[in-house]
This record gives sequence, structure tokens and C-alpha cells, in this order.
Amino acid sequence: MTTDNRARNHALVRHLLLPTVFLTVALLGGLRVGAETGAFVFVAPPLVTLLLAALLMILFVRGRALKPSRWLDGELHPLENVSHALTLATLFFASAQSFNSVLPEAGLFRWLFSFFFLWTLWNNLFSSFDARRLLRSLAALFATAFVLKHMLLASLYDTEGGWLKRAAALLLEGLTLGTLDAPAFAPFSGGEISPGKQVESEEQILDWVAKDAETALHPSCTARMGTDELSVIDPLDMRVRGLQGLRVVDASVFPYVTNGNIYAPVMMTAEKSADLILGNTPLAPEPVEFYRHGQEAAARA
Repeated sequence: MTTDNRARNHALVRHLLLPTVFLTVALLGGLRVGAETGAFVFVAPPLVTLLLAALLMILFVRGRALKPSRWLDGELHPLENVSHALTLATLFFASAQSFNSVLPEAGLFRWLFSFFFLWTLWNNLFSSFDARRLLRSLAALFATAFVLKHMLLASLYDTEGGWLKRAAALLLEGLTLGTLDAPAFAPFSGGEISPGKQVESEEQILDWVAKDAETALHPSCTARMGTDELSVIDPLDMRVRGLQGLRVVDASVFPYVTNGNIYAPVMMTAEKSADLILGNTPLAPEPVEFYRHGQEAAARA
């Protein structure tokens, strides 16, 4: 009776418990929460985790933790072989999703930890096998990757502001604004001008940025003047082609982006355009050489 119970329990573990556990790990390892909808999304294992899982399976065989001859054999019943094959398949995908669950989703850290996992498995594949050394290395890598992905990076990328983001903000404030308030800087600092002492909390700072931020770009050439079909402005009177009573005099009429700041070219465009609009005789043009990207090399050739 004891022998029958042991055989039945052994069959339950092999054909039911193990596949269920491995399948659960494979499914949970691919679950993610959608950033926009908040719904669960299943992420299939990427190629790099499949490669890592394949190497890990080979190491299982090399360390005799997995003996294929006991799982797949011609002497076993065909249904038993099918069941064992499904169990091994779930083990493979569970291994892949285990790597997938701790690897960062993207970026440099993802490839760094993928390399570390690959290097560890590859070295144990061709060096003298030491199961304890392999387990220690994998445990350290899994723990480090887990902390990095689910604690550090998750907090840093939290849209509502995680603990790491708040700590970094406090550190930055202490190194910048707090430093300027030190008594040693009093003779050289006239005090904070903008945003002011009244802006302190993160919400106040974000509100100030939303109201006061502006670009430092030099937008130009969006309504360029010229004589070709694609030109918008007539250079003889600065009128918009096809419209009546509308002239444009600003950086948007430049034929191409200037080499430097647009302030002086805008002033010159305004002076020239004022003479054209008022009917004054403009100053005679003065040909001046200036740098044009790519034209010097073409002239030398």
C-alpha cells in the first residue's frame, strides 16, 4: 500500500504539480501593468531570455539536476513521454520568464545584466562545474537585478514621484539652492531672484515651471522669402503670396537658418523691410563672404 501511494504521489508531482508550478511562473513572469490603462498585459519572453533559459537547461543536465533519459525514454508509455515533454517545456519557459521578470524593460541596464547572466552561464558551461558557485552567482545576479528593476528604477520612473526621485530632489536642492544660502556666499550673492523663496514644494516648483518655462530655440525659415514656387514671401515687398494686406517681417522669412544667433539678422531684415514698405531707396548691397556648410569642400573638389 505504501509503495502504491508513493508511486501515485510521484506521478502527481511529475504530471500535475511541476507543470502547474512552472506554468504559473511562466505566466506571472510575463505579467506587466499597462502604464496608460492600468490593465494587466502579458509580455512574451524576448530572445535574450530564451537564450539564457537554454543555457540554464544545459547546466541543469550537466549538473545532473535534470536527467533527460529518465524523462524521455522509449520504454515509457507514449502519454507519459508527452506529459514529461510538456513538463520540460514549461520548465524552459518558466526559466525564460524568470530572467524576463528581473531584467529591466529597456536601456543600458537591461543589456548589462543580460551580459552578466550570459557570462555567468557561459563560464559554468565550459569550466569545471561547481553547483554551489553557480547558485551563488545566479542568486547575487537575480537579487541585484530585482532590486534595480523593482525598487530603484520603478521608483525613479514613477510618475507620481517615488522615494528615489524625492531623495534625489532633496540631495540636489541641498547641493544647489541650499549652498547659495550658506553664510560664506552672502557677500557674493544677492539672494534668489527666480522662482523666489515662496516656491519650495515639488508642486510649487512644477507649477512655476509650467507657467514660466520657455524655449531658447531660434525658430526661423517657416515662411521663407524667395522667387521659387515654394517660397511664401515676396522679397520685393515682404507680402505673403496669394493674400492681400498681409506682410511678414521676422525670422520666419529667412531663406535658411543663420550660422549664429538670429537677433542681428532679424534687425537687418526689419531695417531692409521698412525701406521696402515705405518706398525708401534701400542701401546698396555689400557682398560679404560667410561660412556655408558643405560648400567649401565642394569648391575645393
